Amino acid sequence: MNLNPPAGSKISIVGDGADPAIIIPAANNPMRYFSGLFLLFWLGGWALGFKSAASQILSGNANAFIIFWLGAWTVGGIFAAYALYRSFRPAVPESLYLKRNSVTYDSGIPPVQFGSSSHYKSPRDAWNSTFPKRVRVDLDRRQLQSLRLRETGSGNR
Repeated sequence: MNLNPPAGSKISIVGDGADPAIIIPAANNPMRYFSGLFLLFWLGGWALGFKSAASQILSGNANAFIIFWLGAWTVGGIFAAYALYRSFRPAVPESLYLKRNSVTYDSGIPPVQFGSSSHYKSPRDAWNSTFPKRVRVDLDRRQLQSLRLRETGSGNR
């Protein structure tokens, strides 16, 4: 069995003992670090706005708009802090572990993708891209024997 990836491929095959692991790295975009720096500075301004509104509310000089504004501002800051965390967090590559009696798949965690929302098919795709879930599946020998490829409208599955 040939375990060498195609020429020019970023896929690597790591052999730890008798069980090889196929590692598929996620595409890395250095622009995410620039976006992360922008968010870092933006959160500095966000903190000043939060402090100003919170001090008005605590002193009793705030109207209903300032209270509403602070609530929306807080939600925006939470999303910005999460995007900052994702922009500097290292990506976990997708991997496939070929064991003697099973196959283990790990979807990994892709890096954050900042950019146009036009490449999402639906709002659900955008939401799933923002909050990715790591999937780990272990297929034993019995499950592998029943595994079949099938033809769909978009190709084989």
